[in-house]
Amino acid sequence: SLGGRAVATSGITENGYDIGGRWVSHLIDPVLVRPIDSHLLSVSVLSSTAMRADGLATMLTVMGPERGVAFARANRIDALFLNKTETGHKIVTTGNMNRHLIV
Repeated sequence: SLGGRAVATSGITENGYDIGGRWVSHLIDPVLVRPIDSHLLSVSVLSSTAMRADGLATMLTVMGPERGVAFARANRIDALFLNKTETGHKIVTTGNMNRHLIV
């Protein structure tokens, strides 16, 4: 049970563009002013409202795997980060997200 909370996921795998055989994300890094380029595939966030969860998930995805996880930990955000590795995938959770996972 989500206990009256909402979950949202943001990532780079569903929306984007294939340009010359290279996948380009639809999410833009506001500092570099270009599409994000990261091994972070998606971020799911559990929050008080769907709008807040969606905004946080997008923000954490744009921040990337290192800064996003650090920010989520510092702010006790319940999040799941799905990273692509050379051998598969790596999941990192923050806050109390582990309590809501079935493995």
